[in-house]
Amino acid sequence: MNGIVPRQNFDTILWSMVTVIQTLIGDDWYLVMINCMMATGWYSCFYFVFLIIFGYIILTNLFMAILIGNFEESSLIMRDTKFIIGLQKQTEAQTTANNRVDTERAPILPRANDRSPKTISVEKFRTMDGSMGGTTVKK
Repeated sequence: MNGIVPRQNFDTILWSMVTVIQTLIGDDWYLVMINCMMATGWYSCFYFVFLIIFGYIILTNLFMAILIGNFEESSLIMRDTKFIIGLQKQTEAQTTANNRVDTERAPILPRANDRSPKTISVEKFRTMDGSMGGTTVKK
């Protein structure tokens, strides 16, 4: 082209990479293809068609892999957070239940009946099913 080398060329590795990236992102790729066709011949259009089709497929797959990976990571974080919160609630519930059971089933010591030294009266006690009862035990 009149002795002037266009900026989009394949003369060096650096400019080749810039030209391929420019082609893949779609920035005036058809002008790059026309310049290549004028410099090398009409068969260079096959290279650009191949580059566009497979480049878009690879870039799309790469983008989707990154996107799905981020969703999966956030999903794992949310699942782990829910699991940890569930464990904390379960531990709190067990601690509360254990404290309640300890206070409900605490033994009530029998009181001696003042009327007779041989008779011990248990006025109230808790049975295993939680009901209240009373009895008199004679020695």
